[in-house]
Amino acid sequence: AFAVYRGEEPLVTGNTRLRLGTADTGPRLAAHLSAMTVVHGTQEQIYETIVKKLGPDPLREDADPERLVGSCAAAKKPIGTLLMDQSFCAGVGNIYRSEALYEAAIHPNQPANTLSRVEVLHLWAIVVEQMQAGFKTGSIWGTKSSAFCYGCTKSACGGTVRSWSMAGRTVYACTKRQH
Repeated sequence: AFAVYRGEEPLVTGNTRLRLGTADTGPRLAAHLSAMTVVHGTQEQIYETIVKKLGPDPLREDADPERLVGSCAAAKKPIGTLLMDQSFCAGVGNIYRSEALYEAAIHPNQPANTLSRVEVLHLWAIVVEQMQAGFKTGSIWGTKSSAFCYGCTKSACGGTVRSWSMAGRTVYACTKRQH
C-alpha cells in the first residue's frame, strides 16, 4: 500500500519501490510505495544447506557414486524404496526407478544392503545414462522408443511384468529378468 504524505515527506530509501509527487501548485503531496527487505541469507545458508541433504545427483558430473554405495551398504530397506528417497539419490522418480532396476536386473524388493559394490555402481551407471539421455533428448525415454518395463504387461525381454505399491507409487518388475 502507498504511504501518503502532506507537506514534508521522509527520505527515499532502498526499500522505496515507487515515489509519486504532485507537480502542480496545489498542496504538496507525495506517496511512497515501499517493500520490506527480507534477508534470506547467503548461498551457503540457503542453497548449499539444502543440497547437502540430497543424495548424489545423476545429472551432475561431480556426483560421487561412492555415496550411493555407502548408503546402500547401510540400508536394510528395499532398493526400490530407497531410489524414491531424494536424500538417497536425487532426481530418480518412479519411471527411472522401474526402468533402471529392469535394465540392471535387480528386483525392487531386494534389500539395498545385499547388493554388491559392483551391482550398486552398475545401477548408478544405468541411472546416470538414462537420466542424462532423458535430459538431452527432452523425453523421459531418452533414446529408447518406449518403456522396457514401466507400465507394461510384458517387458522388453518378453517376461510378465508385475506391479505393486512401493513408497506410495506403483513399481514394475519383470518376472523373467528381475528375480
